This record gives sequence, C-alpha cells and structure tokens, in this order.
Amino acid sequence: MSGEASIGLDLGAGKCCVASVRAGAVTVLPNAHGDKTTPSFVAFTDSRSLVGSDARDQAALNPENTFYGVKTVLGRNFSRTMKGEPCHSNGTTIPNQTSKLIRPLDEEDLTVLPYLPAFSTTEDDSLIFKVEYRKENVKLRPEQITALLIAKMKSEAESHLGSEVTNAVISVPVNFSNAQRQATLDAARIAGLKNVTLINSTTAVAIAYWDYHPKEDDCVAVVDFGASSLSLAVVSIDQNAVKVKEAFGCSTVSGNFFDLCMMKAVINKFEDEHMYTFTESAKHLMRFRAATEKLKHDLTLLPSSVIQADTIFNDVDFTCLITRQEMEDVCLKQLGNLRGALDRLANNNDWAKVRTVVMVGGSTRIPAVEKLIAKTLRKPLDHSLNKDEAVACGAALRAAELGCSTPREVEEVLPRRVWYKAGSESGTIIDFDAPIPGNFNFAIPVDIWKKLNDSGLTLYENVRVFMGNGIDTSELTITRLRPPGFPASSGTLLFTIDESGVFQITLLSSEDKWNIQTRGLSSDAHKMKACKARHKMFLDDERRWKENENVINEIGTLCLDLREKFRQEFGQESAAFKACDEFLRWLENEPKATKQECNQKKLELDRQVSEKVMTPVHTNGEALSPQTAVGQRQHKQSDTFSGDAQKERSSYPKETSWWSQCCCCS
Repeated sequence: MSGEASIGLDLGAGKCCVASVRAGAVTVLPNAHGDKTTPSFVAFTDSRSLVGSDARDQAALNPENTFYGVKTVLGRNFSRTMKGEPCHSNGTTIPNQTSKLIRPLDEEDLTVLPYLPAFSTTEDDSLIFKVEYRKENVKLRPEQITALLIAKMKSEAESHLGSEVTNAVISVPVNFSNAQRQATLDAARIAGLKNVTLINSTTAVAIAYWDYHPKEDDCVAVVDFGASSLSLAVVSIDQNAVKVKEAFGCSTVSGNFFDLCMMKAVINKFEDEHMYTFTESAKHLMRFRAATEKLKHDLTLLPSSVIQADTIFNDVDFTCLITRQEMEDVCLKQLGNLRGALDRLANNNDWAKVRTVVMVGGSTRIPAVEKLIAKTLRKPLDHSLNKDEAVACGAALRAAELGCSTPREVEEVLPRRVWYKAGSESGTIIDFDAPIPGNFNFAIPVDIWKKLNDSGLTLYENVRVFMGNGIDTSELTITRLRPPGFPASSGTLLFTIDESGVFQITLLSSEDKWNIQTRGLSSDAHKMKACKARHKMFLDDERRWKENENVINEIGTLCLDLREKFRQEFGQESAAFKACDEFLRWLENEPKATKQECNQKKLELDRQVSEKVMTPVHTNGEALSPQTAVGQRQHKQSDTFSGDAQKERSSYPKETSWWSQCCCCS
C-alpha cells in the first residue's frame, strides 16, 4: 500500500465510518453533511441511487427499493438466511448425516430484517434482489448494494484527502465466514478499491486503544457490540506485534435483536390501545422501527421516554410513554444470551492478564448491557474510545502500517473449525483458534480419496456458538471429482489462510496441483465483470444527476438575481421580468431537467431578454418602441447616475447575453 492514500473503513450494518492517518495522527473523515458516521442505507428511485442519510430519509416512502442492514445477508446462502441464525446441530460434535443443520422457520426470522426488498435465488443459492431503478426492473446482488456503500465512503475520503483512494483496510465481525469475507472483498473491488485487507473489528479496536494509550506491553479484552453482531476478544499488544489470544462472536446477539424485541413490545401496546391487529406492511414496519431506534437511544439517558410513530394506519398516530425497566424486561432473553458470551470470555486462559475491558459499539451504551458486562467480567470498563469511530480508527492505523516497510505483525486466531464430510465419514481439518495467517496441510485418507468420485468431498466451516451448545455451520466448498491426471491413491489439501481470514484451497499430489474454488464473485470472472459494469452505470448516472442539479441551482440563482435587477430597473410588469419569472417556474416544475434542456431554455430566455429588455411598459399601459425605450432609459441614466455607477448601469442593454456569470452552462 506504499505511496498511495489509504483508509480504514468500518462497514457496519447500522452505520459506516471512514478514517485515515495524516501527519502521523488518525483522523475520522466526515461526510458531505458534516457527520462522522453515515447510515448504512441504500435506495433506488426513478431518477438516481441514494446512499446514507438521503436514502434513510425516504425509506418509509419507498420501502420496496430501500436497503438497510444488507451486511447481514452478505455472502450467505438463501436457505441459511431464510431459516435464520444460528443453524444448530445436535450437541458439540461434528454433524453427521442425521444431524439437523437448519432449524425451522419462525416468526423472528420474518421480522428481523424489514429493510430488505423482494429477492429470489441464483443457481448457487445466493440472494438476488429486485428493485425498480429509473423505471426499469434491476436485479442486484448483496455485493453490489454493499459496493455502493463502500464507493460512497471512498468518495467522501477522496474529497478530504485530495487524491484517489485505492487501498483500504475494512473491518468485519469476528464470526464472519469465509464466504462472507470473500463477498466483502468482492464488494470492495467492485467499488474500485484495488488493495484490500480485512481485519476483525476487535483487533482494530485493540490497535486504536494502544495508539490512544501506548504501553510497553498490554493485554485487554474487547467488547464490540454493534447493530448486527457481538464480537469479543482477548488481545495482547505492544510496539511490534498484535496477538489475539481468543476471538469469537455471534450475530444473534446484536443491537438489531434488541430493536426487534422493543419493536414487538411497542406493537403490542399499539394493538392494546387501538384494538387493532397490526399489519406488517413495509411502510409501517419502517415507521415503527425508526421510532423504536429513537426510543432506545433516549432510554440510554433517561428513565422513561415517549415514543411517537406517525400515520401507522388510517392516518392514526401512536404516542406512548415507555420506561427503561419495561424495555429491559422485554429484552431479558437477549441479555441472557449476552451473559453466556461474557461467561465464555471470562473463562479464557489469559483472563488473569487482562487489565481492562474496552467497550465499543452503539449497543454498549445501553445501561443494562453495561451493568451486565461489569458484573460478569469483573474488570475495569474503559470508555475512552469513541464507540462509533474506534473500529475505523484502528483499521486506518493498520492501513498506514501496511504502507510501511516493516509493518507490525498481527497474529489472529481462526474462530472457525474446518471439517470435511464424504458419505458417512467426517473429520476435522483445522480446529478452533488455529493461528493465522498460515498454511495447513490435510492428507486425505485413502478410503476417503477412493470415494471422491462417488459421493464427493464436502468441506464445511463451523463458527463456535456459545448458546445452546450448538455449532453454526456453513458450507465452504464441494469437490465432486478428482481432477484429470490425479492419482487414484492419495492426495493432500493445502489450506492457505491470509491475514483477511480468507481461504485458498489447493488439492495437491506428488506431481500436480489443482485450485478448488470457494463461494465468491471473484471465482466467476463473468459475474464480476457484469457487477462492475452495473456499478459503473450507477456512478455515471449519479455523476450526471449531480451535474444537472448543479446547473439547475446555478442557473436558477443567476435568474433570480436578473429578475430582481429587472424589477428594480423596469418594474414587475416588464417583459424581461416576466420572462425570468416564467423561466423560474419552469425550473421549479422540472426538477429532473437535464443540462441540455437547461441550456436550451436558457438560450430561449436569452433571446427573449435581448428583445424585450428594451421595451418596458409605459405608464399608460402601452409598450414603447425599442428606440423610445433606449432614449428614455439613457436619459434616465444620465440624470440619475454618474461615474462608475452610471457606467455599470449602462452596460446592461449593451450585453448580448445575460448569462456571462453562469459558467456551468458554457
């Protein structure tokens, strides 16, 4: 990454944050609205695509084409997404053929993500969304939606840094699978980033904390409790190395689930008050969800607060007083799940060495959460880092380190187990907490190798789950046949895991090797090319839209100035004043006018003004001839003005164009 601008990006499900290291100090880069975080909303309209607060503000009016929390389905199979997380097996052993890997669909799975438009599946069982964009039906993958978010943050950073950004370190939750990590990399490449490294959010926080509190040697626990997941880690850090002792996480303990529990309680109150069964339309859910999120924020500071949701049904508004205790009562299950995760963290072998617990993520602001963490971990809680910006700052520091000739060593652990299944046989390949980056060899047993042509070899990865003694399972890849020319006796699988936690799998023999593709767009050049082309189309459309908007704003401002000058010079009944007034009404009625249309209307107005500016209306209501108007106007100027003022005033009728100041139309 040396020699080029680099950024650190916290790509959150609720909000995004971007930072960069400048002059030796890390700086969070604000967006165009001056905010240091950007809502993770993406929307499509009949004229443009919207990202951030602009997309959020229109969500209730355009739910069918608005995305929020798309990160939660990034890189996941349709079946796994619809059935929800976690996918439990029986006990803590590796699932066999009779294990139930996917639990039945329940009500929670239907309501946890109300901000996802209609979708279908592709041939590889991944999601594809259907939206209406510029009055056309468009199909988009989650990677493409995420790419628009990344491109937005990249653009904001470039406007501050003054140079193109092609290098980035992007944070991901600890429990992200290989497919989710690969999908994040694919989205970043679609967005135009060339050199991308992923970092676990907890590791980024540890780096940011050490930069803020440098010590010769330190050991901290990190609790990152965000909108879509909970990530926990024990990290040892010093000047030369960052070593993760243990890291794990889960997406079923998250701020989104707190919102869901609270939203259901609010809906129950609404139904009791109005004797009406709530219909879960997308618009109503969005209004309730927005009101619930605001309520959650208010209750972090106040013992009670009033929730207000406008126009829920039949123009009925809902207002209700809710206490903090009520909200804690409805979230008891989530607090219990959090307690299970914290108990596991406190049982780490290096827990005695932990000096403090670093708290980040918006959900750590919840008073009940903070009390539970303090009671369970029994370590000092550190709130010195900004909860919304710490991950981005740590990622930016890591990006700057990678630009140095001798970057600090970062040693992660793999929070996933890799195992295989061939027919009725199964076994572990890489166990939990293996150090990465690294290489791992697995010699395929002879009896399994012989079955490779018959039943195939399926590779899985399990994320450790700390509730219910379950194993969250996802499919890594499937190898059905031995490559041509490979011996029929034996083979070896080589797993290369890079710093991003992404697998590269190679099937080896004594004489040859064969790369095994895992899920991801990068493995399909045709799909990746199509996604990049569509992304470029979105960016080109947005660029043209902004050009047109700038033209409309500039030409409208100038026309307002001219109209005022004509009013002062000739009065409101003059033809020149009316021509400007008519042009301004056209601009107001045509907010989507193109630059070419504005230029054409400008030329028409220019001709009208050139012809009619010389013909003001006489006091008796009759139009004067141009010659008489010129004579009277020049006589008036000579009587009224002198010096520079007269010179400036007399210049108006001599101008052949009234738009000399409008550079956008030239």
